[in-house]
Amino acid sequence: MASIAGRKITIQNNQQQHRHVGKGRDESFPASKPAAESLGAAAVKSKSASIMGTVTQQLELLNRHFHVLELLVNSRKSLGILKLSKLVGCPAHQIRYSLRELENVGLVVPTTQGAKVGGNLEEFTDTAETDLKRINKQFEELGARINELKKKTGGTVTSSDDFRPGNY
Repeated sequence: MASIAGRKITIQNNQQQHRHVGKGRDESFPASKPAAESLGAAAVKSKSASIMGTVTQQLELLNRHFHVLELLVNSRKSLGILKLSKLVGCPAHQIRYSLRELENVGLVVPTTQGAKVGGNLEEFTDTAETDLKRINKQFEELGARINELKKKTGGTVTSSDDFRPGNY
């Protein structure tokens, strides 16, 4: 990978691609032809994976935040970043980020011994439960829409039950 005037060039499968990074954007595009022409079905699959990848990354991040919160609730005492990092199995900088996010919503309070639970956990869990029910319904509706698209394009139709959380 080389960097030329703010652009990174990546050579993959004997095809040159420019990668523009800046102002919150990270866009890849072929150097000469539109993506659909040069990469065909691989481009469509890649874009689909990118869209779903964003959702997956956010779910994994939320899962880590909840894991950290669960550990703090179960310990009933302050836990430091290094201890949490070891328990969760991820780097300290990721734990620091999770703690900061939990602190921003008032669920965690920093102390000299580490972080501890603070705020109204019951109110938060009630709200989170309601939000997750709404999100689950949206996933089910999206699954039904994907099935309709598959029917219209001749793809294999799967049950909408396949799109329920926990069935991935």
